[in-house]
Amino acid sequence: MKRFKLGLLATLLLCSAFALEVQAQSKPKCKVDLSFNRSNMDEIQEPGFINWIVPQGQTASKSIEGVTFTLSTPANDGNELRPGWNKTAIQNADNKSKNGRLTYDGITIDPASFGSIKLKVSGLPVGTHTLQTYHNCWQNPDKFYAVPMDVLLDGEMLYEKVKCSFSQAVAANACILTFQLNIERAGQSVEITFQTTPANIVSPDAAQTDMYAPPFCNGFELNTDNVSLQAKDPYPAAGDMHVDGDAGEILLRWTPANESVKQHNLYIGEDSLAVSRMKTPTAVLPQGDSTYLLQEVYSMQTYYWRVDEIDADGYVTKGKMWQFRPRQLAFPGAEGYGRFAQGGRGGQVYHVTNLSGERIPGSFLYGLLDVQGPRTIVFDVSGIIDLGFQAVFTQPNTTIAGQTAPGKGICIKGSNINIGSDNICRHMRFKHGYGDTGNAMGLSGSNHAIVDHTTAAWGTDETVSGRGAKNVSFQYSLIAEALGIADHKNYETGHNHGYAATIDGKIGSWHHNLLVHCNGRNWSMGGGMDGENRAIGQMDIFNNVVYNWNGRTTDGNCHEVNFVGNYYKMGPDTKRTQLFIQQYENVGHPESTWRAYIHGNIRENKNGSLSEDRKGDTYGIQLSNGDPGPSYETVVNEPFFPSYAKIHSAKDAYKVVLSEAGASMPMRDDQHLRVIDETLHRSYTYVGSRSGIKGEIDHEKDAGGWEAYPEEKRSDDFDSDQDGMPDWWETLVKSDASKANHNDDPDGDGWTLLEDYLEFMAHPYLVLEPGAQADLDVLPYFKGFTKSPQYSIEGESTLVNAAISGSTIHLQAGNDGGIAIFTMKVQDSEGTTHEKRFSVAVTGNPNAIHKVWSEDDIQVVKREFFTLGGRQVYELHSHEIYVMRLTDTDGNIHSVKILKN
Repeated sequence: MKRFKLGLLATLLLCSAFALEVQAQSKPKCKVDLSFNRSNMDEIQEPGFINWIVPQGQTASKSIEGVTFTLSTPANDGNELRPGWNKTAIQNADNKSKNGRLTYDGITIDPASFGSIKLKVSGLPVGTHTLQTYHNCWQNPDKFYAVPMDVLLDGEMLYEKVKCSFSQAVAANACILTFQLNIERAGQSVEITFQTTPANIVSPDAAQTDMYAPPFCNGFELNTDNVSLQAKDPYPAAGDMHVDGDAGEILLRWTPANESVKQHNLYIGEDSLAVSRMKTPTAVLPQGDSTYLLQEVYSMQTYYWRVDEIDADGYVTKGKMWQFRPRQLAFPGAEGYGRFAQGGRGGQVYHVTNLSGERIPGSFLYGLLDVQGPRTIVFDVSGIIDLGFQAVFTQPNTTIAGQTAPGKGICIKGSNINIGSDNICRHMRFKHGYGDTGNAMGLSGSNHAIVDHTTAAWGTDETVSGRGAKNVSFQYSLIAEALGIADHKNYETGHNHGYAATIDGKIGSWHHNLLVHCNGRNWSMGGGMDGENRAIGQMDIFNNVVYNWNGRTTDGNCHEVNFVGNYYKMGPDTKRTQLFIQQYENVGHPESTWRAYIHGNIRENKNGSLSEDRKGDTYGIQLSNGDPGPSYETVVNEPFFPSYAKIHSAKDAYKVVLSEAGASMPMRDDQHLRVIDETLHRSYTYVGSRSGIKGEIDHEKDAGGWEAYPEEKRSDDFDSDQDGMPDWWETLVKSDASKANHNDDPDGDGWTLLEDYLEFMAHPYLVLEPGAQADLDVLPYFKGFTKSPQYSIEGESTLVNAAISGSTIHLQAGNDGGIAIFTMKVQDSEGTTHEKRFSVAVTGNPNAIHKVWSEDDIQVVKREFFTLGGRQVYELHSHEIYVMRLTDTDGNIHSVKILKN
């Protein structure tokens, strides 16, 4: 029997007592997203929905809340269930901020022809239940029209010729079918059939040339509120954890359910359950007013809100629960489009206590993969961790704090680590090495992530990969010595694949990095395409220093790229002179464009002369595969987007980058120091054993192999409450060393106590006893400033007296405990300036930090001294810092930094 005909966005309602029924607490409730299979679940799973990836086949089942849902297609039809999606639409950021992950994918049948999909529901308790199903076609509406569906309930026609929606990112605007399921006895099942037949073909619009014949479904909701009567399309978008609340306020807004809504009741709070149960509205707003200014927002707080819609008859439809969080810089100095990565803020602390490469408690790998939820990883041990080339994808909301390691820090050997979404990674060393084809590290597929002051080296595919990334920053880092002829698995013997990085982003910030001794891909722009092969990539490449490349500089293609203030210094074996090449390869959608903003870049030639931007000399285009060349201007006069960072001139960037780039805390390693010196002096130390290229090695053994990283461990009482902050630190900041309070934020600046400690450890510092004196040579911290540098120190403290003479800071601690923060500055004869934070912790307790290194309980049989770079020395010089290594009678090794008087 014919019941209804639907227009494009019609919502079908059958239940006369909808709201009353869904309020029954005994009824099972669920929301299910039928999804396309992707490795990145965040890409396809609608927030608040259970993800169900239906494998291709005749039938599939899933049990939720005691209810079993079975999808099937009749075997005699010759069809199979098959997931489908619109990659372009589902990856669109605007659609994702709405409900695009629900409405732009789903389940259909294969072959894509007429047929049926059955949804059987079993296990419902006796009573009346409501089911809502979504039917939004993910095909291109400019090309396709969908054959209307007939819908049957237990074999009886319920809806006839349902015309499904197209291109609706807001779920409430999609075609929604509503069913009343009457369960009269235990064990009773119901079956809904969605079917298309040739009899349902309608006349398409003139532009629609292709028919989409199969039935489809995006997902469903069981015993939830009526979607069509709920407020929709909120701002901030549901689940947005990076909302601009920088001014201390956020204007909430939403779209009313329909024109019959006469009043909006707004509820907002800091607990989802409490907001769900709230009876008294935060605000009552009349028809036509669907905004509310939320003031005094705080970045450490997640806000929950809902809008109940009231119609002219006083009927109330409870709103969906939405949530958001104001954004916060990852740390002071975070710049670019990844600057708001959350990392592990607000989560637990995980201590790396051993150097195992296995997934065991205390290992680095265990902290990355087995700990659940937001986590900050700190290191209680220094040395080399060998991961054996296994590919590792870090979990969301992770902070990796390499600066917390003792001694010389941490080096990941056999590394192939991909930094995930909302990750913060600082002061780590990722070195791949010969033996497997792979990257040292990357940011591929990440969203809201930042890598800062990190070293990546010895990659055999490329050393860093950033393909498919969004909102990422890779800053003040070092990419060094990509292995050249290293037997890449996809190429013939002798092929040189010594590549620095292939990068992408929408938008990706790649700035203030040092790329040294890499044959090519300095950088390679990874294109960035949507599902229809339209160019969408956007990159901000600025203030990088590249030294001694061989065959390739920045090439590839990108839809929009800022290439600004980069400094390319030709080395002993540099061949290519062009710095930037946009490649047109006759691929992609015909409407794609690839353009660049090029400004202020410098090439330092082998004779020391400087060449500035000039078409045909330092930049140009390259055609291949029969591409006729662009019909538009390939270089524009204005940046495509702001950089959200301090941008230096290329000359100034050269000095800053050589002073900053790479993992520098707790100290630089030998490779790091060497490649900086080689860049400064246009030199090289090693030659590729197979390629013969000066500076570019083919195996880490060409450069002496893996340098020494002494294993040092924190004492058990270093951090009594295991909250990531040592006891002495907590004493100085007047925290409680016996209580894990790392997520407290007593000053309300949005960074936790733990993050304050991590920031302290990320910059040069000294820890002094009360009344102690010390000298610090600042010259190593400003390596790039070689032209008559003058040093100064700013900042006053009652805790420490600081004075500078030449490049030496003289420190005299007072008697009170606390932390003094100074600013070290340099200015050279060209007027270039740079500054760096420097902290002094006065313990207030002579035993506060040295207790771990006391020799009282150690029977020493061997005493050795090393430089901070790991080189053994036999003569110590005044005012220099060394590592003293003690071996006891049991063969245990104890290490400590010492300052020679």
